[in-house]
Order: sequence, then C-alpha cells, then structure tokens
Amino acid sequence: LRRQLAAGEIDLVTFTSSSTVTNLLEVLGEAVWPPAVKTACIGPVTAQTCKNCGIRPDVVAACYTVEGLVQAIREDAEQHPLEGLSASVREGDVDQC
Repeated sequence: LRRQLAAGEIDLVTFTSSSTVTNLLEVLGEAVWPPAVKTACIGPVTAQTCKNCGIRPDVVAACYTVEGLVQAIREDAEQHPLEGLSASVREGDVDQC
C-alpha cells in the first residue's frame, strides 16, 4: 500500500471513522501522505482527524453513512472527474439519507 500510494496508483482513499485514519497512518509508518491522493471522509469528525494528521479531506459526506459517503464521492466525481474512477461509482444507484 505504501508503494502504491507513493507511485500514484491510488486515486482515492475512503475513511469511515477516525480510527481508520489513525490506523492507516500507523500501518504506513513514516510515509508522507501524497498530496495527489484524494480522500473521502464519512463525516466532519473523521475529516477533522484527517486535518489533525496532516491529510486534506477532499470529500466529506453530508449524511454520515456508507451510502452518504458513496453519494458524496459520486457528486465529487461528477464535478472533478478522476481518470480511472469506476463507472459504477459515477453511475450507480445510492439511497439518499
């Protein structure tokens, strides 16, 4: 994972809780978070944890569920398309809050 992040092979990382932020950073060790990697957070608490850890939260769900996170990613992808982002993310059906 560390190598993939550094090589730019990962476009987007999702965080579903503050502990996923801190645990991933623990696994990555001293690796610096690549600024080109977008992040999506399930809500404002998780986004604040990212900020506290030096990671810019690019997408923050308004509805604090996995469905809300997917919807926020889809909306961001429509506004800022990423090459290689799965068409199923852009076009899939997601329930609203």
